[in-house]
Amino acid sequence: SMLRFAVIAVAAVSPTHAQFPAPSDCAFLLLESLSSLTRAVYDILQSSADCTLPGLSQRSCAADLTDMMSWWFQISTSLCGASLACGSLDNECGAAVSLALTEISDTSRNLVATSTDCLKDPFVCSYDVVTAVDELNFFVAAVILALGFCNMIETAPPPSDLLSWYTNAQSNRRLFAVTALPSEAQVQVQATEAQAQAELERAVSLRPGASAFAVHVEAKRD
Repeated sequence: SMLRFAVIAVAAVSPTHAQFPAPSDCAFLLLESLSSLTRAVYDILQSSADCTLPGLSQRSCAADLTDMMSWWFQISTSLCGASLACGSLDNECGAAVSLALTEISDTSRNLVATSTDCLKDPFVCSYDVVTAVDELNFFVAAVILALGFCNMIETAPPPSDLLSWYTNAQSNRRLFAVTALPSEAQVQVQATEAQAQAELERAVSLRPGASAFAVHVEAKRD
């Protein structure tokens, strides 16, 4: 599990602190995905024996399938990271979600192991249970990681869109506040806003090249 978090950490560095593409990270993530693919294929071969007659074993079959799912999700994690390291395409959200699915698959595999070991050996049973809880903790950590990567929003709009962003934000706040007022007060507020807008446009016209946003900010400072 720690290795899997290391895999996503390779690509989780902010572009402001790292240069992409990153050849060494790209090579590591691609090799990790090939390694995971090899293990997934091995589990498929094992399941072809454990999940069919005459050698059908329900517990072994379940262990093979959950382990196979874990490696497929790990492939997804590595490839999402590689898209950033190799091609500067940010898929950190996908990597974190895939990592969470990897960890929950590992939790299932360890619970399958407990169903056998807890009937035979108390010590091994305890080990399986603790490992399952450990994997579940990693799952929760991966979900928290995904929430951070998948819910990122721009803290500041691009310069070309700064005025429209500011205008929309202010309009939404005004709309909520004004609609809560009596109708007479709404008329007064709208008239005041129209006057303020006219003064802002006049101030912008007196300063060629200055944006309305910059003029407004300077006026508020004064």
